[in-house]
Amino acid sequence: MSDNSNKVVVIYKSKYGSAQRYAQWIADEVKADLFERSKITLNDILKYDTIVYGGSLYATGILVVLV
Repeated sequence: MSDNSNKVVVIYKSKYGSAQRYAQWIADEVKADLFERSKITLNDILKYDTIVYGGSLYATGILVVLV
């Protein structure tokens, strides 16, 4: 018998806190794990079936900080 559970993670990068608040709301609604971008590794991310990424939006695009 297969397991139909979908492991979901919400990852965010927030400069002033708005993205964090939305990420928390989304994680609560879909019962997902929640991580700030610097607190999760690629190996951790690969354990999830669905990945939601949220960041601040600026004129140049979404704030992404690569490690």
